Amino acid sequence: MHSTDSSTSLPPPPPPRGRQLSVPALARAFVILVCLALVAVDGRNIWRSYNASLRTSELAVQNVTRSIAQHAGDTIKKADTVLFGLLGDIEEIGMAPKDIVKLQPLLAERTAQLPEMQYVSIINKDGHWILNSLGQMPSGLDFSDREYFEFHQKNSTQQPHISAPLLSRTTGDWMIPISRRINAADGSFAGVALAAIRMSYLDGYYNSFSIGNDGSILLLQYDGKILARRSTADIPLNMNVATMPFFRDRVLRDLDGIGYTASGDGIERLFSFRRLDNYPLIAIVGLSKQEALSNWRDETIRHVIGIVLLISMIALMGHYLLRQIRVRAKISVQLEETQKKLIDLNNELERLALQDALTGLANRRQFDAALKIEFKRAVRQQGSLALLMIDVDHFKRFNDEYGHPAGDRCLQAISGVIHLQRPGDLSARYGGEEFGILLPDTDLAGAIAVAQQIRMGVKTLQLPHKRNPGGVVSISVGVASIRPSRNDLDPNVLLQASDQALYTAKAKGRDQIHPDGHVVQVIPPAGQTAG
Repeated sequence: MHSTDSSTSLPPPPPPRGRQLSVPALARAFVILVCLALVAVDGRNIWRSYNASLRTSELAVQNVTRSIAQHAGDTIKKADTVLFGLLGDIEEIGMAPKDIVKLQPLLAERTAQLPEMQYVSIINKDGHWILNSLGQMPSGLDFSDREYFEFHQKNSTQQPHISAPLLSRTTGDWMIPISRRINAADGSFAGVALAAIRMSYLDGYYNSFSIGNDGSILLLQYDGKILARRSTADIPLNMNVATMPFFRDRVLRDLDGIGYTASGDGIERLFSFRRLDNYPLIAIVGLSKQEALSNWRDETIRHVIGIVLLISMIALMGHYLLRQIRVRAKISVQLEETQKKLIDLNNELERLALQDALTGLANRRQFDAALKIEFKRAVRQQGSLALLMIDVDHFKRFNDEYGHPAGDRCLQAISGVIHLQRPGDLSARYGGEEFGILLPDTDLAGAIAVAQQIRMGVKTLQLPHKRNPGGVVSISVGVASIRPSRNDLDPNVLLQASDQALYTAKAKGRDQIHPDGHVVQVIPPAGQTAG
């Protein structure tokens, strides 16, 4: 039995040396597979990082473009608002030199409050100055050859006109003219109201953006002429880009957009453009694609070096290094989730904007925060802080009579008057038809003066309100001013005082200003009724 069992037994196993030889082969195959997998994974991450960098640059250039367009629109709107008010004054007093000279102090004050404004002037139908906010009118200057003068002379439109940049014959500085036509009583051409926007003001704003060495910012007219620019390329003012493919094929076709194109200097740029909402202008911002990807490129180089080192160490680290790769992949997923959360948070912060959507003024949230800040500042600096609380008289009756859309337009018109205050003041929609204005470093007398200016500005709007005693929309204003000490910790003291003053103003008949402690009787200008 033993011999039979021995004869039928299995062959001996292969020698141990053969089994040992298979381990290096498997190890080499494992290393190769891991290296290939690592290269594939990191190549994918690099590609995704490349796309993410481009997307980040696209979002950045779109945000800058939106800011440029908003800033240009706001700047032109301020200038046009001054011109619109000036035309209203001219309609009341006429164009006679002895009468119109009375507007010079008011015009100078309005211009001084706007740093973007170089000057405001009135030019008669012969092309000569008859009024200037600078108070200096050199004789012999003839503006009848200016493009804006010829435009209004030939066109009866009452809309504002934006001209190409030109050198001021008064100051020698570059400016952008914003103008409106002045009509005589019979509708004929009587002259031009001109507001000059400082080119240096726009240059200073554009230089505040970080757009790289090869970036560019352009503000264009619809016909392709450049009004303002920031660029390392030699782009002169008044240059026309209408023939450029990107402008012709994209900018003139869409309201806004983004794309890549090679400029005349051979640099490929990421361009974003946006048309202004209310004016025939286009904002264009360009970033060099090479500069936009510089951070990604540097990061990729460092990353590739790290990958080479990792691959060199895989033979020694084996399973441990493979586990680290898994950990790294998990971290990558977490980073992506974190980035998504940050994007969602950023969207939420944008939604919680500190601006009232209807009026464009600060909202209640910003007002409350500003009140606390200014109150603490007044305590530290031992200064005064004033607050105006404004209420539209019989606004519920206005809505009942004219409807809520008209009520919204009424609030927007009043907010336009309230918004034109001094730099540093904060105008806010407090709630409903109630507004609040914070006046830092302002005593009671100064606050009353501001309140009077606003009250008369609203009356000047002449908004019909037949259910209001004066027949037009009017406001009541409560005024309070405080010089808080370090023992005063509650800013609501000022809020309560101004609110109580507003209540008293409404109780005593409305359409008046009531300071904290007594009522100021407002004497209207000649030719107007108190309403």
